[in-house]
Amino acid sequence: MLAAPLQLGAQGVIAFARWLDDQCSRLTQVRYRIWFGFGAGAILMAIAWLTPVNLIFDGNSTSDLTTGTTAQPVATGASGLLLPRFVSLKAQRANVRIGPTRQHDVAWTFTRSGLPVEIIAESENWRRIRDSGGNEGWIFHSLLSGERTVQYDPWQTDVPGTLRSQPDANGEIAAYVENRAALKVMNCDGEWCRVSARGTQGHIRQEHLWGVYPGEAIE
Repeated sequence: MLAAPLQLGAQGVIAFARWLDDQCSRLTQVRYRIWFGFGAGAILMAIAWLTPVNLIFDGNSTSDLTTGTTAQPVATGASGLLLPRFVSLKAQRANVRIGPTRQHDVAWTFTRSGLPVEIIAESENWRRIRDSGGNEGWIFHSLLSGERTVQYDPWQTDVPGTLRSQPDANGEIAAYVENRAALKVMNCDGEWCRVSARGTQGHIRQEHLWGVYPGEAIE
């Protein structure tokens, strides 16, 4: 028998399992098949146990296995930049279309600059974006800015946020922010973000913000 190539990752384990099945089918005596089957099962269990979780998923996924949310970009778009990624609206008025051309109908229109949006796909000079409400559509690239902004708890209502002078839950209160308020990001450490709101700077818990990924650090 030839030695089977033991490759880490889901595809490698599947390929190895198929190789074992082929070898087993060549054994003519039943007792040999039984012993070979036991040995193959033990080898597969050892591979699964020894292979790190991130390698089992072939290193292509950075999803948080606990929350199921994407923590970091995982692909590259036509622009050469990573996908997905957060940007903000540069234009005060921006049409979002159902397809990546000016001939496609307008799905809706943004009437406020500075809002964060997530780019999830690219087609030449067009970007497919998602807003904080989960709505998706295509927008021309020049209407977007690389400046990072966030919205405070856009899913809540009538629950203001608290900006603190230090990244501490007991820190001095610097200001309050309304839901869906657009805040300019100064930096984030994965737990707290330092933001600016109408000239006032302060720290706010990152988990309450839409426009940054869980655990993302911004300098």
